[in-house]
Amino acid sequence: MDSPNRMDRSELITPESGSELKNAAENVSVQDIRTGKSLSFWKGASIGLFIGTTMLAVALWQRPSTSNEIKLPPELLKASATHSTNNFAIATGQVSDEAEGIFFLDFLTGELTCWVYYPRIQQFNAKFTTNVATALPAVGQNPQYLMVTGNINGVVGTGNQRPGGCLIYVVEPSSGTFVAYAIPWNRAVEKQQAPQAGALIPAGGGQVSSRGAAVRDR
Repeated sequence: MDSPNRMDRSELITPESGSELKNAAENVSVQDIRTGKSLSFWKGASIGLFIGTTMLAVALWQRPSTSNEIKLPPELLKASATHSTNNFAIATGQVSDEAEGIFFLDFLTGELTCWVYYPRIQQFNAKFTTNVATALPAVGQNPQYLMVTGNINGVVGTGNQRPGGCLIYVVEPSSGTFVAYAIPWNRAVEKQQAPQAGALIPAGGGQVSSRGAAVRDR
C-alpha cells in the first residue's frame, strides 16, 4: 500500500509547472544577453573603435604637407654660435659649402685664430690668424671684446682665391669701435683636401659709439 505522503510522478510535471520552467529558461537567456554577451559586444566595439582611431591618426601623420604650410629655405637653417668668458671668446661660421670654421679670440693677447674643419678627411686642415689689438687698441690692462660671425654672399675674387662664406666681427666696447675680418679661402686647395694657412684680412670697421671720445677725455 502506498504511503499517503508519496506523490505520483505525473503530479510533479503539470502544464503549469512546465510553463514556469520554460519562462525561467527564457529569463536566464535574456539575463545572459544583458550581462555576459552584452559585455562581449561592447568590449569588441571598444577595441574596433581604438584600432580605427589609431589608423586614422597614422594616416593623418603621414599625409603630405599642404601648400599652406610654412617651409623655411635650407639657408635659413644654418646658424652660427658664439660664447665668451672673462678673457676668451669663441664663435663658428660657414667658410664654404662643405667646411665650417671655429674662431678663437684671446682677450689678453688679442690673437684671433680660425681653424677650418674638412669633413671629408675628418680633421682641421686650415688655419688663419691675426691680432685685433692692431685695429682695436685696448683701453686698460684687462681688455674685453665681443665677437660674432655673419654670412656673406656674392663675393667676387680672383680665380679660386675668394673670401670665405662669413665675416668675423670684433667689438672693443670700451672705445665703441669694431673691425671685421674676411677669410682668404682657396676653393681649389679645398677640393684637393690640402692644408691652407694665412692671415685674416681686415674688411673694414668703424666707430659705433661716442664712448671712445668720452674715455679719452677722462
